[in-house]
Amino acid sequence: TTDQSRLNYEEQKQHKICVQFSNETELIEETFLINIEDINESPYNLQCSNHTGFCTVFDDDFNQTFKFEIKTINHYENGTYFEILCTDNGEPPLSVSTWIKALPDNMTLMFVPVLSLIIPVNDNNNTIDKQTRDNIVISYSNDGDKTERQRRQANSPPQNIYFNIVHLTIPENALDYEIASVYVTDEDNDNYVCTVHTYDAPEDSQPFDIVNGILRTSLIVQDGLYNINYEKIPVYNITVTCTDPIHQYTIRKHFTIDVIDINEPPIQLILVPDTLPENSPMDYVIGRFYASDPDLLVDNQTFEYLIAMNPNGMFSIDNDQLILKRTNDVEMCISQPDLCPHDYEQITSLLIRINIKDNGQPSVSQKFWIQIPITDENDPPVNLQLNQNFIRENSPIGTLIGSFSVEDQDLYQTHTYTLVNQSPLLNNEFLFVIEDNNLRLLQSPDYELDSFYIITVQCTDNGTPPASITSDFLIEIIDVDELPDTYIFIPNPDGIISDDILNDLINGRQTPRTIFLPQSTYSLPSLGQIVFLMEDRDRDIDLTALNDDDNPNELGFQNQHTLTINDTLTLSIDVEKSNISGIEIGKLQAIDLAAGGEILQNIALNSNSYSLFPFELVNLTTFKVRDDMDLSLSSLPSIFNISVLVTTVGEDSRIVEKYFIINIKDKRNVSLILSNNKIQENSPENTSVGYFILQDGIGNYTINLIHDANGYFKINDINLLTAQKIVENCRINHTCQ
Repeated sequence: TTDQSRLNYEEQKQHKICVQFSNETELIEETFLINIEDINESPYNLQCSNHTGFCTVFDDDFNQTFKFEIKTINHYENGTYFEILCTDNGEPPLSVSTWIKALPDNMTLMFVPVLSLIIPVNDNNNTIDKQTRDNIVISYSNDGDKTERQRRQANSPPQNIYFNIVHLTIPENALDYEIASVYVTDEDNDNYVCTVHTYDAPEDSQPFDIVNGILRTSLIVQDGLYNINYEKIPVYNITVTCTDPIHQYTIRKHFTIDVIDINEPPIQLILVPDTLPENSPMDYVIGRFYASDPDLLVDNQTFEYLIAMNPNGMFSIDNDQLILKRTNDVEMCISQPDLCPHDYEQITSLLIRINIKDNGQPSVSQKFWIQIPITDENDPPVNLQLNQNFIRENSPIGTLIGSFSVEDQDLYQTHTYTLVNQSPLLNNEFLFVIEDNNLRLLQSPDYELDSFYIITVQCTDNGTPPASITSDFLIEIIDVDELPDTYIFIPNPDGIISDDILNDLINGRQTPRTIFLPQSTYSLPSLGQIVFLMEDRDRDIDLTALNDDDNPNELGFQNQHTLTINDTLTLSIDVEKSNISGIEIGKLQAIDLAAGGEILQNIALNSNSYSLFPFELVNLTTFKVRDDMDLSLSSLPSIFNISVLVTTVGEDSRIVEKYFIINIKDKRNVSLILSNNKIQENSPENTSVGYFILQDGIGNYTINLIHDANGYFKINDINLLTAQKIVENCRINHTCQ
């Protein structure tokens, strides 16, 4: 159906249709009657003239009666209007309305409380049928004739808006809060729709709403888009507007809502400054706390700061300052990282939790996480070491003594080694020099002048600012057998050089003398006899000086002797510190090197120092700890210089004094040190990482690698090397190490 051919009960109540249906053998037709059910249709096209006072209305339903009402509508901008409302008596009743402006004074429409509505009809039932539908004439009268059958009372406008409480209040930050119920005073008890508005808030974030007659906080407040904040707006000015949607009456009234101040917790905490330089000292002030609180400016609040979570007891608080209470043990950061809690190379920031409490009524608190970034500083080099601290005497200039090394947490830095102090030689020349990281000889050392030297070395990195470490090192000069020095002994020209004098000179019982003659003596035909004497400071060479008128002086080596312990030539031996008496140390023998290693049987400990030694020589060969002594006594020194007297054989037999050193060592002090524990990534196979140093070890040790980090390292003697080749594109293959 369409609007042009709609089904209309009033026009035709029934329609007949014919339906045809068929199959392959027959055709059948059936007739059906379609009944139209009547429904109440709304009156329409209600028109009223301001000039004549006539109104017309149409309705398609027969035998309807109509009720007409009129009310005044005040529009502030467009003047006064009147609403004409026409309602039929159908089920349900339906209405149509129109508006007209105020009628002229000479028309029958009067502004009186009671208005009569007279409808001319053609029958006695006040009905209008379709055949007699015509203009409906409305006349208005204010004659007060209450007997007129058609008089009706007009709708009255609202008189007031009020709430069920006099003083409107709301706590700040309230959510889902009902403030009061709103009511409209109306003699007709009409229904009103009320809204609320305030210019104290943005149009799109109104904090209040009226829902089902209740003034309450808006859902926008619940979503956190707007807050009821006493510190910003202590009083809201609101306008409540109520409208009668049927009679188009509107009433407005202004109210105030007081916000109740409550003590709110702090909302933000910052630390200024908030960074911690690594390696900062104890009691270093990191920064000052600053809290944000909505009540701060209004109530002039103060705050108390407490540490709720303090990692490893790192911090303390003094009033509003954060204080560092733990320092980095810089020398142990590499080997024991736990001793360096704020080391940038291990951790770049620290996280603490601060509880802040205000002094409001009642007091409230809030907890905040504070992240403290650690800034990178130049770490000083540590563990300055020299891999070898001894050199044989008479070594040539430039001989490498050892190499210096340090550990540094700042990778890829370069280091400069400087010799800041060393003892000068007799001629004010220096013995050592550093080239790169190598300690070398600048002069040839002499054990008989000094058996050791102490040097001071400083290592400086290239960081900003540079950092350094300074250490002292003892450089030991190792004694070696030397050729004798030659002296010229000029006795008194009138003296007689006897064999005893020669023997005393040879055996060191008389010091060689050098006599400086006056100038006049050089013109004499004869000065006397000249003795050439060779002095062996090692006292291991038998010297003979011959002086015969018939034979020129001859110098010759008769014997050269040394000591062996357990058939091994040695200058020193390590002995374990033990509380067991009588332990045998080894077999002590003297040999004559000049005689092809002949063993000399007659040896003995020097009786002048024997009583000082906890050792004894049994059966001329067995060197052992005395039965009444043990080496664990704390009163004993850790080093003994043992003097041994060797009696040579042959016609010129004499006693030769030899020395060797015994070091008493405690096995519990044995330690294995790796000279370097860092290596650059992507290093090729067989790259040296460092070498192992055995400190305070006794005897020979074998170093084995029992865990090689999945085959990435290997040991060659005492050297630690990389063992695997670098795999290209290892990050793709997940094989990088």
